[in-house]
Amino acid sequence: MYGALIIDPPEGPGTLFSGGPTYDIEAIWACDEIDSSWHTLSWDAGTCGGDVGLNDLNPDYFIITGVDGARSALMDPAVAVNMNVGQKLLVRYICAGYLPQRINFGGLTTTVHISDGRPFPKPVQINEIEACSTERYDCIFEPTQSGVYEITVDFLD
Repeated sequence: MYGALIIDPPEGPGTLFSGGPTYDIEAIWACDEIDSSWHTLSWDAGTCGGDVGLNDLNPDYFIITGVDGARSALMDPAVAVNMNVGQKLLVRYICAGYLPQRINFGGLTTTVHISDGRPFPKPVQINEIEACSTERYDCIFEPTQSGVYEITVDFLD
């Protein structure tokens, strides 16, 4: 079980951190992979020295914020974002899986302002992120052209 704990600055939602950049829309993308065979194990599997194979992950589900990443995430309002040119989108990306991930922003450049809850001294502009389990990044997108931008997440094994 996991989720995002967000503490807004005194300025309230719409400002990333006190004195920081502003945004119009906010989205959380928690990307995870699941090996459904692990769900057949008992709740105490592997705790008494027995080897039940928890070192061998073979994911068969890939999800983004609880939505099937392989099929419906492209259209699900919990993941897909509609916005206009001139608006700023804050994406709170969480590498919620066991495996490292690469998230590519489909031709968009984003400005990363925060990593693991700490603001960068100077924001970084990038086109993709490689992250390990539990890493978090707060990114602001400011598209200059309208269009459909397909974001991809690769689970690296």
